[in-house]
Amino acid sequence: MTAPVTASERDLRTLAGIVSDHRADLPAEGLPPSLLADLMDQIRCDELTFCGFDSARRETWFAQTIPAVVPNGDPLDREHWSHYWDCKPSSYPDRRDDLRSIVKIADFYSARQWHATGMYGDYYRPWGLEHELQLCLPAGPGETTGPGQTARLFFLRGPGPDFSERDRALLTLLRPTCTRPTSTPNAAATPSPRSPRGTGTY
Repeated sequence: MTAPVTASERDLRTLAGIVSDHRADLPAEGLPPSLLADLMDQIRCDELTFCGFDSARRETWFAQTIPAVVPNGDPLDREHWSHYWDCKPSSYPDRRDDLRSIVKIADFYSARQWHATGMYGDYYRPWGLEHELQLCLPAGPGETTGPGQTARLFFLRGPGPDFSERDRALLTLLRPTCTRPTSTPNAAATPSPRSPRGTGTY
């Protein structure tokens, strides 16, 4: 039996602040950087990436990454898309038409199975990444978008502890703060920038 997930009073106060805070740093695309930083503080990770996926075209049409960005985009982007449909957590929102569930790699693979995938070998391992917690959203409320266009929020960690059920529960509660990406997919898609492997501990 899974142990119940509990939130402390401090957690709840922090969540209330994240949800209700006025954000003055609205970007032309994506979500306010201050919101992304708050999310990263609450759900600790080595890297947080918010990006727009067009899985039909195999393109990324916007991306925000903290704490750092590779200046010339992601040199492994081709490898990512070559393994996308074979990677269960990556393609899950498309395959199941499920934009509600918050998923992690361990929902689909054991560590041994994950390490045997092409996605891990060609994409995650070169970046030193091991664990992922993913929230998927519609590409843009009220906007005309095509099939396969979604906005994805990825919390990423290197080797070490996986994301907990507390992390998943907190992200579920915070989901309403992430439902308004301010960019729209277009033909001028850009590669997804990424940061080098983080060195955080948990």
